[in-house]
Amino acid sequence: MSFLNKFSDGTLRVAYTTLALFCFMYASVIFIQTMFTDRMTSDDCLWIEEVNGKKLEDALLITQILPGGNTDEAGIKDGDILIELGGQKFKSSLEAQKILNSFDAGEMIKYKVLRGTEVIETEVKVYKVFNALFLIFSLLGFGFLFIGHIVGYSKPKELTSQLFFFLGCAAVCGFVNVGQMNIPLMSNPILIVSTIGMMLFFPLFLHFFLSYPTKREFRYRKLILGIAYALPIFW
Repeated sequence: MSFLNKFSDGTLRVAYTTLALFCFMYASVIFIQTMFTDRMTSDDCLWIEEVNGKKLEDALLITQILPGGNTDEAGIKDGDILIELGGQKFKSSLEAQKILNSFDAGEMIKYKVLRGTEVIETEVKVYKVFNALFLIFSLLGFGFLFIGHIVGYSKPKELTSQLFFFLGCAAVCGFVNVGQMNIPLMSNPILIVSTIGMMLFFPLFLHFFLSYPTKREFRYRKLILGIAYALPIFW
């Protein structure tokens, strides 16, 4: 990253701080949505849009019902077809999950299902999911960014400082997508930032530990690093 050394320390510090603030705000929005404002609602079953390879029209196949779970207790069975949720129609699992997420924990939601030729109406109690894996990786990412910014700011022209700073940016953006189960959030185009973060994290991680505490020179070093940075593009 020698091209960065063409700039003054002050310019680099401003650039690092600006990028760090962007990454922090991006990750914070995803974190707040996932853990608070758009927290995922669950009914203890899985919905799929196809039956025997054929896509259902305005309906979802209910499967993998958790024994003793809320959907099971409501009398719904594996293979039932969900046609209405909370009195609302839907066109995809994404729309259905958005409807489900709009309800609070403990609410009873009216499900209309098709079992053979019979239409059945029942109520399912839903709850909000606590995503521990997402929380752990998100906090880890914020920690990486915080330390990375301090390191990069203190020695903006040092290679290892630069690598660790960019590693922190990649971590905080990428880690907010680890363990993410909320389908409406996952479908948001802005999550391309998280994809880029995860693609860059492992090459930067390798590059950093080949340069710290001392630069390890060996045959094919540049080739290995080049492959590490290029490989995620084809992943």
